Amino acid sequence: MPRESDEVFMKRYLERLSSLKVTAILFGSTVRGERTAISDYDILIVKEDECIDASPAKLEPRLNASVFEVLEGDLERLAYTNSVVVAALLEGTVILDNLEIQEKLENLREKIVRCGARVTKDYVKFPSDS
Repeated sequence: MPRESDEVFMKRYLERLSSLKVTAILFGSTVRGERTAISDYDILIVKEDECIDASPAKLEPRLNASVFEVLEGDLERLAYTNSVVVAALLEGTVILDNLEIQEKLENLREKIVRCGARVTKDYVKFPSDS
């Protein structure tokens, strides 16, 4: 019997995630077109309530993913101090937007780019807050 693919597990995860009040941003090698057989999915989950559990362990345990969860209220501050948030904002694509914050994310992305934020395959350059 053939093994189910990562794409199937990702689809199931997103179906289950869609019932939660979250926004999901896919970033990393998958978005850059550099995914390999050993790559995982990199996903930033923005949520409005810390009690929401969007972890693959709960929703789809077979999904090979690195999921990072942040509160919506902390997003702007983290855009200046957290490499995962910077990378997700700069190279990511919104794959679920139950919080309806895509425009807010685009505005924040533009702001940190103006402040010098950059992502390369080797490093993340944080924006200056001046």
